[in-house]
Amino acid sequence: MSLEEYIKKHYSKNEKVPCALNIHTRSFNKGDILLDYHDPVSKLFFLRKGFVELVSFDGGQEKILDFYFKNKFITAYSSYLLGEPSFIRITALEKCKVDYFNFSEFKMALDHSLELNQIARIETEKLLVRVVQREKDFLIKSAEERYIDIILNSPEIIKKVPVNRIAKFLGIHPESLSRIRNKLKKI
Repeated sequence: MSLEEYIKKHYSKNEKVPCALNIHTRSFNKGDILLDYHDPVSKLFFLRKGFVELVSFDGGQEKILDFYFKNKFITAYSSYLLGEPSFIRITALEKCKVDYFNFSEFKMALDHSLELNQIARIETEKLLVRVVQREKDFLIKSAEERYIDIILNSPEIIKKVPVNRIAKFLGIHPESLSRIRNKLKKI
């Protein structure tokens, strides 16, 4: 689904994206980097096809922050808001197609469109809820409970992401995930 189709389906009766945004489309191959560490954050991507991972590098260790699948907006949003270079890397985990636009154009478009402001607010709230839920899960749930949540709520991760990447996403070693998986098989 294109960005225009997404907005029309979820927000607007109009045929086009509200306000004049210069929307570009680009394809990425598996392993391509959409946004790298320390890059300026100048684009907002809408994932039309494929899936990506968002990774941070902290204390010499790679930390998987999240996986995003089609029909989601992706960027290093907090870096953009703070005017800082990206602290994350966004990598295509399979062939991806994205629509994107520049934040500078987006900011100008927001000045002229109430509808675009409403869409931006709702999408930002969705992102905030997602991040807060993940943070809450890390604080109050065990790795096993978080893995069960993935099975129940995000089966595409189980189907498409290698086990070692899922372990990193859960913040545990692959061996710990193997124990959890073996335990759940016995239930």
